[in-house]
Amino acid sequence: MAKPKNGSVSISTAEIFERIHQRTPIPVAMLSATFEEVLKEILTILSEGNNAVFNGFGTFSVRTTQRLHGITDHTLSEISTDTQSDEKHEPKYSVKFKASRSGTEQFRKMLKQSGYEGPGSS
Repeated sequence: MAKPKNGSVSISTAEIFERIHQRTPIPVAMLSATFEEVLKEILTILSEGNNAVFNGFGTFSVRTTQRLHGITDHTLSEISTDTQSDEKHEPKYSVKFKASRSGTEQFRKMLKQSGYEGPGSS
């Protein structure tokens, strides 16, 4: 388990599969293969311009923003504020996840039951 700066712990997919395997008769290999297929399908749905909705959990969608551009003070030439892209007007894509109301309520309930007090609390 990796320990980020904020004090929380990152759990790997292998550890998640092992936890599920301990509670169910499903083999880890089958869990892994199924999870990979679900991820592929979500990416396919998103690449088609659609949203992937999981009732009671949340929605994955693609957010598109134009890359920011500016003008230098000295030369008045156009510059891109994104140093990673050579394309001046290439849109930027990011995957957004919005938790559903019931998913958020369930998550808050679970946090309260676990005694979690937030990042940085010891």
